[in-house]
Amino acid sequence: GASSSTGDEGAQHFAYSGSCAQGCVYSHMPERLIRDIANSPDLFMHEYAHVLHLASMDSSESRAIGAAYTDFMQTKLPALETKYSETYEPGGCCFWYSATNDKEFFAVTTQAYFLDDGEQRWDWPKSSTLLQSEDAEAYSAVVDYWSIDPDEFAAHLGNCKIPLWETMDQKLIIAGLAGVLLLFGIGLCCLIKRCCSRRGRKGKADKDEGGRAKIQLMAI
Repeated sequence: GASSSTGDEGAQHFAYSGSCAQGCVYSHMPERLIRDIANSPDLFMHEYAHVLHLASMDSSESRAIGAAYTDFMQTKLPALETKYSETYEPGGCCFWYSATNDKEFFAVTTQAYFLDDGEQRWDWPKSSTLLQSEDAEAYSAVVDYWSIDPDEFAAHLGNCKIPLWETMDQKLIIAGLAGVLLLFGIGLCCLIKRCCSRRGRKGKADKDEGGRAKIQLMAI
């Protein structure tokens, strides 16, 4: 999420707010939010992490995330910037989005934590395994906050996956069906025209043959 913790100042995408009774995530661009979550399902976990975090800011888990973020900024980030110096553009907007504040730190590390084995994100942390090896304190804080085993989460998520055709844009589906119907119609018209043309030529030939037979009969 990209915004302030108290409102929508400067929000361009969607935002989190502590002004709700228990914290909330809201959007001024719902179509973009839905599109982005469809393209990157882990983004849902990012935004849901904000909801959980804002609803439990006074908890020990939240304080552990805050401590992990402070440690990350002071002791982990300098070495990681050197490690990934060829991966991102210095001063670029998003590779170190996790360094924005403790809220984004928790949301981004949550995304990595729930990734399937073998998957990698384009920004840091790139995977659950790398998060565990590069920042064990943050990994432990995320595990304690969610209290959900990633394998169990993945198993439940697998039952919710939508077939590819159901995720396609309805306009594209309609356009594709219309194209197929159009081609079918054109082919059918050509077939009918060809059949009619053949019948016409055959009828004309039969008529000419009948005329010649009549002339011969009259001559006899």
